[in-house]
Amino acid sequence: MPPHIAVNAAREGIKAPNKISDVLNAAIRDTNEILSLKNGYTSSQRTGASSETADCAARDTLGMAIRRWGSAWRSQAVFALMLEVARSTKGPHGKYAWLVAPALC
Repeated sequence: MPPHIAVNAAREGIKAPNKISDVLNAAIRDTNEILSLKNGYTSSQRTGASSETADCAARDTLGMAIRRWGSAWRSQAVFALMLEVARSTKGPHGKYAWLVAPALC
């Protein structure tokens, strides 16, 4: 799979090192999985553990997900959470922040 356009922009535009580019590419690739795992965990905490969402809070599920994400899983999780905040926050003109600053998305 070719790298995301943001990875190419970081690599060619600001001359980011390969290590930073790889972390950015992994963060973009794993964002949906991180957010779905976070949503499953928070819904199981709010409503009580059901059979469907209890699996998200299980230690082995979280451990295997972290193992899939690799050594930079913390950076990837922070990226995914910041992206979620940017997508849900309205800017000063009543528009969503990700429409005002599309470089975040």
